This record gives sequence, structure tokens and C-alpha cells, in this order.
Amino acid sequence: VKYKGIIDENNKLFYGTFFPLIRLSELYLIAAESESDISDGAVWLNKFRATRGVPDKTIASEAELMTALRLEYLKEFHGEGQIFYMYKRMNVNIVSAENGYNTSTYGTNAARFVVPVPASEIENR
Repeated sequence: VKYKGIIDENNKLFYGTFFPLIRLSELYLIAAESESDISDGAVWLNKFRATRGVPDKTIASEAELMTALRLEYLKEFHGEGQIFYMYKRMNVNIVSAENGYNTSTYGTNAARFVVPVPASEIENR
């Protein structure tokens, strides 16, 4: 339903084929992730949460901040493919408490985050 085609006033399909390159919400999460001070990262995270009507979260450690950020990414970008890049950028294990569909924990390694080249492109080189 998230990407169901919506017809605008000119009877043109827009929302079903329009995808933003980056959203303001993603910028807030990236800012929180890239802060060197944990308290500054928590400020960005809580600004993001405030726009969603969610109460502030108290952050005590870097690991707690990164876990909170991953959970916000999972909620915000469900079905958009951004989660793959978040796990790749953070280079963390994909744990069952976060992925929700599987009871396995997937370890992180460089090969896991490399998308294979389609056979049709290999044949035509």
C-alpha cells in the first residue's frame, strides 16, 4: 500500500513512481550517526523523534545510540532498500531482534554487502 499509485489532478501517476534521493529524516539520522560526541548524537536523534511525536530517548553509550539509530532506520525506511546501505555503512551484524523476520543473526563481512553482477552483464563484456 505504501507505493500504491496515486493519481494527481492531471491524471498522471506520480507517487507510485517517485522516489526521493534523500529525505530530511535521513539527514537527521546521518547527523546523529556521524557526531563524535554521544550527547550531540542523542540531540539529533531526539529532534528526529520529536517530529514523529515520540518522547525523547536517554542515551548513555555509543552502542546504545547506534542500536537506537538502527531501530529508527528500520521504522523509517521500511521497504525502501536503505536498510541494506545502513548495515553496510555501519558494518554491524544483522540481529534477529532488529530484522524481525528471522531468528538467525547474520555476521558481517565484506562479501555479504556486495551485490552480484547479473549474468547477462558478465556474458556481454
